[in-house]
Amino acid sequence: MPPLQALFESVFMFLTAGLLWYVIFWLSKHVSDRVELEGQTKKAIATSGIGVFLVVFFAILREGFETAIFLMGSFSILQTFSYIGFFTGMFAAILIGYFVVIQGRRINLRSFFQATTLLLVIFASGMVAYGTHEAEEFIVKGDHLEWVGLKEKQDIVRVWNILEPKSELTESENSTYYSYNLGGKNKYTHVMHDKGRIGVFLKGFFGYNSNPNWIEFILWMLSLTFGIRLWRKFYF
Repeated sequence: MPPLQALFESVFMFLTAGLLWYVIFWLSKHVSDRVELEGQTKKAIATSGIGVFLVVFFAILREGFETAIFLMGSFSILQTFSYIGFFTGMFAAILIGYFVVIQGRRINLRSFFQATTLLLVIFASGMVAYGTHEAEEFIVKGDHLEWVGLKEKQDIVRVWNILEPKSELTESENSTYYSYNLGGKNKYTHVMHDKGRIGVFLKGFFGYNSNPNWIEFILWMLSLTFGIRLWRKFYF
């Protein structure tokens, strides 16, 4: 990844995490009362039904574009496409849509937002961690280690460094847990490595890293603690 691209991703990860925190906690305070929501919706439909329709229409259209862009990005990162995953996800989305639309009236909105907000807090903290990781990529690949008082990449202190890709496997290692030649490096990559089949999912959603530096780990812990404290303040 080019240094400037890593810097771009880092900055926007931090911005997105901040915006996400703002949005989810605003929703926590203003969109958890079913009676209030239904009253406001009926009032909006009575005064401007076409306006409500257009808001919903363009919101769904935007989500469709975001999904398409997300899939395109996933294909470029993973360099593969799974028809099983695609159709499984599509049917799961239809099923979730059915339960939301048809069975949604039975859902306790406060409990629903309580659970989903916690997930978003974890997701936002992961974005902070990922943004910090991309900042490291920019510093290392841009030859700016002197900015942080280091001379070599090996001088970066890691909290842990596990599951490094290997050129070959030993007899005791099960090849089922490894993928070969990911990224064209001719090495075996463990599924739980941050570029492995499971690790890349955890990295994208929760900021998981198999070799985080201390700043990345500390910022992840601080952001997660901050988010959970706010979450508890709103819901307990």
